Amino acid sequence: MTNLKETYENFKGVKFPQSPINEALDDLFTNLVQYDSFIAGAIDRVLKGKPLKLNEIYFDHELEKKLKLFVLESGNDKDIKVAISYLQYLEHLRDLVKVAESSK
Repeated sequence: MTNLKETYENFKGVKFPQSPINEALDDLFTNLVQYDSFIAGAIDRVLKGKPLKLNEIYFDHELEKKLKLFVLESGNDKDIKVAISYLQYLEHLRDLVKVAESSK
C-alpha cells in the first residue's frame, strides 16, 4: 500500500495536458478527463481501505487505441502534438494502474 500511496502522490504532480484547440480532439480529451477522474477516485478508495471490485481499476486500452489512430490519421501537426501529450499522460495512468493492481 505504501508503494501505491507514494506512486499516487508522485502522479498527482504530473501536469495534466492542455485542452484541445481543435474540436477534432474534444471527445478524446473528454474521455481522458473522465478516465483520469475514474482512476483517481478508485485509487483514493483503495488508499482509504475501501474494497474495490476486480474491474474497478483497469487500463483504458480503447482510449489508447483511439489516440494512436488519431496521431496516425491526423494531418495537423499541432493536433498530433496535443494527442501525443495525451498519450504520454495516459502512460502515467498506466503506471499507476499497474501499481494499484499489484496492491490488490
